[in-house]
Amino acid sequence: MYMDLNSDRRETPIKFGFLRKYIISIIRDPRDVIMVELYICVIGYLTTSLCLLYIYPSHLLGFLLLIFNVVVFFQRYILTLHYSSHRQLFKNKFINGLLPDLVSPFYGIFSGFYHTHHVIMHHNENNGWLDHSSTMPYQRDNIWHLLHYIGNHMFFEIFKLPKYVYDKFGGIKTKRFITMMLKLFVTFVVIGVMWKLNPIWCLWALVMPYIVSSFALMIGNWSQHIFINADDPSKNENLTYNCINSLNNKYSYNDGYHIIHHKYPYMHWSEMPVFFQNNDYSNTLTFEGIGFMGVGIACLLGKYDYLYSHMKTNLSKDAAISLLKSRLKPIPKY
Repeated sequence: MYMDLNSDRRETPIKFGFLRKYIISIIRDPRDVIMVELYICVIGYLTTSLCLLYIYPSHLLGFLLLIFNVVVFFQRYILTLHYSSHRQLFKNKFINGLLPDLVSPFYGIFSGFYHTHHVIMHHNENNGWLDHSSTMPYQRDNIWHLLHYIGNHMFFEIFKLPKYVYDKFGGIKTKRFITMMLKLFVTFVVIGVMWKLNPIWCLWALVMPYIVSSFALMIGNWSQHIFINADDPSKNENLTYNCINSLNNKYSYNDGYHIIHHKYPYMHWSEMPVFFQNNDYSNTLTFEGIGFMGVGIACLLGKYDYLYSHMKTNLSKDAAISLLKSRLKPIPKY
């Protein structure tokens, strides 16, 4: 049975059937009801936990609430943010902008940054040299290179992304640049005020999520773009791979179909497994029963036999492992 075609979706821990009719009336695509259900869960949890932490500031409580948020909601929220950035969720444009701006800082993403970083930069530059999250310069099975990659994002992307927008869209007068800088200014004002009012709350509600997200997002992108064909690294089939029949796909809107997503970034997430079945991907890298993180960790640990056991390929083990290793090498700048 093809697992990814099963309708058992797990992107939200709680479904609100009694609200379904209303939710459908306010969103653009009825297939995205699950995203609104996830938003309801996230907003409910954040409201409760953040109020509790503010009233009873405690490092232990902050740690426990953060761990729960990361385990239950982090991946689900980030992937909801991801696909709703490509395809607007609500009919009301104001809500489409407001919700991510309000919620994302509690998941370590500055207001207004995600859409610009991912949709505008990452997909347009396609893991190329102008993509700040490009994995091409790195030896991608080297832990020290990965740590450099994470640190570069954590400490410098806050400066580099506004410069990218400034250079790309014609200077300081552009609406996108002004909006980004205004949201960034407001975010830091809020962080500064909350640090003064309640530093424990600010640490666990805003600062630690940024550290966690920097690691999680960069390890995720590193793993998605860990295998690159140096012969033509700009081609979608050569800069990433697909993960099919993975349990992770049920929590991530079929995020494993990454070749398809890069080639057709506005395709609805529910359509990708059928599209994969109906098209020939035999000449691309495909793994089955494993997600991106599993692939990335296996590379770092040198577990190539394990990776081969999950590959959909007609190559011999030696040939397949040799191919994988060849695609981990740094790509010379051209």
